[in-house]
Formats: sequence, C-alpha cells, structure tokens
Amino acid sequence: MPEDTTASVLTAGLLGEQYISLSPGGSDDVLKNGSVVDLTQSAIVLEEVVSKFLYNKAEGDKKASDKSPDKKDDAAAGAERHEVVPA
Repeated sequence: MPEDTTASVLTAGLLGEQYISLSPGGSDDVLKNGSVVDLTQSAIVLEEVVSKFLYNKAEGDKKASDKSPDKKDDAAAGAERHEVVPA
C-alpha cells in the first residue's frame, strides 16, 4: 500500500455496522511494518446528518415566513406542500 493511503471509517447498511476502508494513494513509497496511516477520515453518523438537515430546513422555513408580508397565506401553502394523505 502506498504511504499516502487514506483510512476511512464507513457504515455498511442502515444498522450502523462499521468497517475501515483503505484507499491507496499515488505515492511510490510504500507502507512498511509498523507504519502509521496519517490520512484518516471519521465515520459520519447518519442521525447527526439527518438532524442537521432537518434543523437547517426548519430554520430556513422560519426565516422565509418571517420575511413574507402575508404569513397566513404562507402557512396555508406550507400545509398544502406537506399534506399527508392516508394510504
């Protein structure tokens, strides 16, 4: 493996099973016994990403409704966009 290999913690599936992925770089020098991989990337926690997305979406919706001259019409339009229809 080249010495500029990257190690990343990745998630396999929705159950959160994790594994380490090694991505070889382009260096001509190779890792030797006892070498350390310096280029690493942490795992992305799906729950945190979804939470941040929803929080940012809620903040964006709030800011848009605060700027609107007619808040009542915006609320009705929002209700139509997010209407839940029984199956």
